[in-house]
Amino acid sequence: MILPFLFGDNRWSQWLNHIVFNDLWQIPKFCCDFCQKPAYEIWEQQDQVLVTWLQSTLSTPILSWMLGCVHSYEVWECIHKYFHNQTKATTRQLRTQLRSTTLGTKSMREFLSHLRVIADSLASVGSPIMLQEHVSMILEGLSSEYHSVIAIIESKFETQPLEQVEALLLAHVARLSSHLLNLPRSTSRTCKQPISCTRIKILWVS
Repeated sequence: MILPFLFGDNRWSQWLNHIVFNDLWQIPKFCCDFCQKPAYEIWEQQDQVLVTWLQSTLSTPILSWMLGCVHSYEVWECIHKYFHNQTKATTRQLRTQLRSTTLGTKSMREFLSHLRVIADSLASVGSPIMLQEHVSMILEGLSSEYHSVIAIIESKFETQPLEQVEALLLAHVARLSSHLLNLPRSTSRTCKQPISCTRIKILWVS
């Protein structure tokens, strides 16, 4: 696969660009002058060796994109175009996942971890998200029971570090869990019903 050359060690990509495109502008022109013909034939042989080598690094699905490519620079441009389109599609998909991810039935740790995975994936394809955007996606994915901690986070003049935001949310979850465990048994059973907190208090007093 040519993928490591494009997204891995950038030196390989720079080297191939230098070989392919620098030689492209130095193609000996085929003309009636006999002295130019051997130079062109030597360049063409070298170019075809490079074409063969580039194609040998590609998988079968990608090779179908190379149809019609005669010279190495054409193969190289097709490779760039193919992976550029793939990267754009992946970026759109990941950003859609990022916007649609909510806490739902997941635990807080699972929710935060899932968002981190998406953020890391975006960074790996060259489209990293800013800290403010990451924090915003976290807060927008929370339910109404987290309004108090959301207000604390949003009240800060500057965006807090991601680790601090996650720590606040995990601490909030721990407090909620501790509070539920400490409630009287009758009140705990009442809390499982879809009624308001006022109703819970009335039942507890009575």
